[in-house]
Amino acid sequence: MKKMKFLSGLVILAAIINLFAFNSSVNAITEEEQSKLSETVILYIGSSDAYVNTVKTKIDPDNRKIVPIIKEGRTLVPVRFVSESLKADVDWDSAKSIVTIRLGENTAILRPGKKIMALNDNPVELDVPPEIIEGRTYLPLRRLVEDVLNKNIFYDRNVIIISDKDTVFDKDADKKLIDDLVYMFGQDYATVHVSGGYSHSVAIKRDGTVWEWGETLSGNKLIPERVEGLERIIDISAGNKYTLALKIDGTVWAWGKNEDGNIGDGTQIDRETPVKVKNLTKIKRIAASFGGHCLAVNTDGKVWAWGNNDYGQLGTGTKKAELTPVMIDKLTQIEDVAVGYNFSAALDKEGNVWTWGNNENSYPKKLKDLNNIIDIAAGQSHLLALKNDGTVWIWGNFEEMPVYRGQVKKNTDTSLPVKIEELKGIIAIAAQGGYSALLKDDGSMFVWGYLDSELDIDDHLVPTIIEELNGVREIAAGGGHLLAFKDDGSLWAFGRNTNGQIGDGTTISRKKPTVTAFNKDPLVVTEIVAKAKAFENKFDDATVKELDKLTDELLTKYDYNQGKKFIDRSNMKVVVANDAWEFINAIGSNREIILKSEAVYDITLAVYDITSALNEDIDNEKVYYRMVNGGPELVISNVENLIIRSESSKLANLMASPTYSYVLNFEDSRNIVIEGVNAGHGPEKGECRGGVFSFERCSNVYINNSILYGCGTEGISLSNVENFTFDNSIIEECTYHLMTVKESKDVVFNNSKFRNTGVYDLINISDSKNVLFNSCEISDNEIFLDEHIFNLSNVEPKLIVKDTIIRDNMAGYLQKYKEDIYFKNITADNNIFMSELYGVD
Repeated sequence: MKKMKFLSGLVILAAIINLFAFNSSVNAITEEEQSKLSETVILYIGSSDAYVNTVKTKIDPDNRKIVPIIKEGRTLVPVRFVSESLKADVDWDSAKSIVTIRLGENTAILRPGKKIMALNDNPVELDVPPEIIEGRTYLPLRRLVEDVLNKNIFYDRNVIIISDKDTVFDKDADKKLIDDLVYMFGQDYATVHVSGGYSHSVAIKRDGTVWEWGETLSGNKLIPERVEGLERIIDISAGNKYTLALKIDGTVWAWGKNEDGNIGDGTQIDRETPVKVKNLTKIKRIAASFGGHCLAVNTDGKVWAWGNNDYGQLGTGTKKAELTPVMIDKLTQIEDVAVGYNFSAALDKEGNVWTWGNNENSYPKKLKDLNNIIDIAAGQSHLLALKNDGTVWIWGNFEEMPVYRGQVKKNTDTSLPVKIEELKGIIAIAAQGGYSALLKDDGSMFVWGYLDSELDIDDHLVPTIIEELNGVREIAAGGGHLLAFKDDGSLWAFGRNTNGQIGDGTTISRKKPTVTAFNKDPLVVTEIVAKAKAFENKFDDATVKELDKLTDELLTKYDYNQGKKFIDRSNMKVVVANDAWEFINAIGSNREIILKSEAVYDITLAVYDITSALNEDIDNEKVYYRMVNGGPELVISNVENLIIRSESSKLANLMASPTYSYVLNFEDSRNIVIEGVNAGHGPEKGECRGGVFSFERCSNVYINNSILYGCGTEGISLSNVENFTFDNSIIEECTYHLMTVKESKDVVFNNSKFRNTGVYDLINISDSKNVLFNSCEISDNEIFLDEHIFNLSNVEPKLIVKDTIIRDNMAGYLQKYKEDIYFKNITADNNIFMSELYGVD
């Protein structure tokens, strides 16, 4: 692979991600129009909603009956709201029933019921008198705004725009803008505002436009971008890399991947822009599955299906895929539909649920003993049903595992509908994959199941509240991410974000909800601040002190010439090995095996040659071979006090010719020193599955002045190893990883280099304690977009990387979690992290 080098050092710049700042041509309400509205008050006759400087608000949060009205041919507006929105002061004298309005040099005094208003001590006759309505004072619009507040008024089709004198609106020039405002105020038509796909998200703004982000045919979109060609959309459903949209005229449009015919246009051609789904009219609900099949319900209650049908999920009685929608004859009077990966469900007007697919039945079948249902949601292979009493029922499984565990019943059978015991008062449900979500009437949100977001949840099968979210009014479930609309129209999300499906301008997966760069309202700008990310994460002083102390202890205990501390030479036998056979024959406890400098010891060929001898003639209980991938691999077992070294400063060559085997495997051994060797695969390098050195259940291992080279899977593999030191050595040119360390303790890599390796996570460490990289260099490694330099899991107290150079690497991420590594005195040069510094926040 040719490495691109176009960044100097690791630079992540702070930026404000503004929904309208990236490409103004994609907006319904354009950047220019929004700027024009930035210093205005927008009202709509009969609506309790208003916009003040493009911020959506309620005229009176406590009383939604406070709205602009028309009376006797005159428009009346609430005095206090309009005046204070335009920065005027309003006083109410309850004793005299007098309202006083002050703005600049103007002072107006008026009394409800009186047609005369005093403006700067001069009497002004009003068209209609002020009056008290719903406990609020109303005044004729033009007298208040033009005479008292000295502003312009624009009025068209019940839309009222109050602006400064130098901002003028025109019915013809601003027709498109007014059309959008009329649509927004007139009625919020959308039944579903947001939908989560497998690796992307889509949402509808209140002006009927559609926006998408995450994985698309044109690449990953990290912030919402408008889908051109779609207007007046009222429903949306995202599948696996494709999307369905329902227009207000009852037609359905689709775009994205089309390998299963899920676009419904009669082809299997991918569509970057929306195309009309054939044969569909008067549609009221739609559903797109991750498995590639789709459903639509028309206003007559009929259901149409198309796409993948491998499991009978289209309900046609066959397993024939359909490239255009066909009607399901067995269903009538249907209100809603839901789709799992390979099955379908429908809800009829009587509150009954019908299911089909999953290789169980290819015609719809009504479920018994489940009624009064008002909503359904489907995961990969489970279903949720919401009853009219606010309770939720669940059944199904996830890859043969349960999808819910009752509050008391620990072994609840969920193959049939089971009531969610913990919660009631539910108003919305969502499901995807192996997880589920509920929304309560108080705006709180609960989640459980197999959600790939690494949430801190004690029991994944019991509903857990998302503490950081409140005031939620709509939820949607994606492949590994959850989305939630709040009362203010802001969209929040958490979970997997490797393709930008959260929409916060990053590819960092989120354990906790974060605000996205999307707002349901097209006039509202959501500012997402992408802060500069320091290469070295800042820990508190106590943690730093603890980690510095541990570093000093490890360097003192495992310093240069570590092998001399544990090797017992009192009974040591020295053997010079002239070839691989002699090397294998010499292996044992209390041995120092000297290898000829620059000689080649082909371990695996020797094993081939002496297999029968090892089994029959040579009594060497410390060596055996095992068969891996069709051939023998050498294993050294139960040795103690073993030194393998070159006879001089020139390296000896230990080699494994077959591509499937490790060069050396040690198990259940202690006090091992390997010095001055060049170990790897050959004679010609190329991809292979065998690593270089493997240690399992070993202790006191010291590798010094050696090179471990490809083309094997990895250079070092440690499992249940204690006291391991890798000093003044190199791991390079491995096929997949540099190393794997698991369930090990006191592991030190010192003064060593790790380079020219790919393509997966480079340094894999799990369930280990006290691991240190000191004075090392990690350079010229090139791995995949979604892979990490450091892939860590449960490393205590932290992985320590000190006085180390990290340069010229290309990877998706530096590390998985930002608090997993204690970096100190790091030199970071010319690294390209194509996604982010870390993968999960």
